[in-house]
Amino acid sequence: MKLKFVQEGYEDFTGLFGVVNFENGVSTEDVSPLVAFRIAASVRVVDADTGLDIGVLSEQGERWEKPVEIITYKSVAEVEAEAARQEKQDDVEVADVEKPAPQFYTREQLEQIADKEGIAGLRKIGDEYGVKGTSVAKLIYLILDATKPSQVETTDQEEKAAE
Repeated sequence: MKLKFVQEGYEDFTGLFGVVNFENGVSTEDVSPLVAFRIAASVRVVDADTGLDIGVLSEQGERWEKPVEIITYKSVAEVEAEAARQEKQDDVEVADVEKPAPQFYTREQLEQIADKEGIAGLRKIGDEYGVKGTSVAKLIYLILDATKPSQVETTDQEEKAAE
């Protein structure tokens, strides 16, 4: 782009201004935007072809004409409250899903599964109850322990048997 001086007293300037040669207030060669901004920092210039202002002030003017985007930030308390609401909603959704009643296994049933499917079959059952083991015997013990009826149920059964 070629530059043209528009500041009073420089309209007919001829000679070097920095590294740019001017003749009658217009640069003789194209200049880079960086050099144009440097010159515009000292003297008011425009693009000789388009007549548009060059420099920081013209850039700010263009920015002022654009609408400003307003950004709002949430406070930490708002973010935590929103997370708590979401967590409660997730809990409600999980509670709405009907869970199948836990199946109680006998030692004989687990041994049959181990004979048919091996330790992999026992591990599938163990995963349902959060039980992990490295041997068939240990898995059977842990699954039986995890699936045994609670003490309340046992007490109720004993009371029924006593009646």
